[in-house]
Amino acid sequence: MHTSQMLDAALATYRLWGDCELGRQYLILGAQGNPGLMAKILAQIPRPDAPYRRARVQNGREDAHDYRWRAQDLWMASDVWTWASRNQDVRDAVLKTCYNEGCTSREAAPLEFKHCRCDKAFYCGKECQIQKAHWKTHKSECKGNHPPVESSSPEHDVDSEDSTEEPDSDSEHSASEDRIIW
Repeated sequence: MHTSQMLDAALATYRLWGDCELGRQYLILGAQGNPGLMAKILAQIPRPDAPYRRARVQNGREDAHDYRWRAQDLWMASDVWTWASRNQDVRDAVLKTCYNEGCTSREAAPLEFKHCRCDKAFYCGKECQIQKAHWKTHKSECKGNHPPVESSSPEHDVDSEDSTEEPDSDSEHSASEDRIIW
């Protein structure tokens, strides 16, 4: 079953029987399978204007975009949104921890942290991303075999296309400052 189908099942179960164990199980599995989608629902990001038209990958931002385009209004009903947002397992699947090993910060609300181009590293602030020791570790992973991608939600990206340069702590305006939205 596709993760959006898990979320459909959670929503249908909640509408039929209220807050029941089966509905919570579907909700948790759906959130764990596609935390990016659930984060956008819990953060109450506005419904997209149209379906996503570019190439896609399974469980990627494109699927999240289209699911929200179809079902956002159903999830934004106050009783449904409250039911989903109060579930601690869903919050655990959605809320990110800062990727910098020396930092223990965790999001208080969905989509609070910004992410790199690789979409694997989330940072609580500029200081955590541009630390030289951490950047050297993450640079190869972030650069990897992933060409720059266009984001369907650029307001949450921290990298630009030239993001593989190492931060220069000696200059007043380092390359890393161009990659961070703070």
